[in-house]
Amino acid sequence: LELVQQRYALTVLLFAVGAADKTDMLDNSKHECDWDGNLCNENQQLDEIYLYNNRQTGSVIPPEVGLLVHLEYLDLQNNQLQGTVPAELDQLTNLRILNLRENEYLRGEIPTALCSSVARLTGIHVDCMIQCTCCNYPAEGCP
Repeated sequence: LELVQQRYALTVLLFAVGAADKTDMLDNSKHECDWDGNLCNENQQLDEIYLYNNRQTGSVIPPEVGLLVHLEYLDLQNNQLQGTVPAELDQLTNLRILNLRENEYLRGEIPTALCSSVARLTGIHVDCMIQCTCCNYPAEGCP
């Protein structure tokens, strides 16, 4: 069931951020670990997703991202995302790096529970429009 949830959540995320090449997800014989921009661990669990520079206007980060519980690295930089940061990010208890920079329409706050529940978190990269009360450093270029 966990791998079915993983494929579902990744597919929703790819559509949400406007990933240019969707042919991988239409091929049922191809595992999502082999899709462009993804890296998996030895158990075929997604632990790194690189979805930067898709520049899709009007996209939101879907709450289904919280189903990707093995993620260690999530890079959504430069996608023109909008809406708010989903609270479900706090379910990513293995997360080490979260990069949401250069999404000028994305607002909200990094869930405080994400910082307090993730001992391995080493970097949250956000712009000024996203509040991060649990970050121990300011977003770049903020007053």
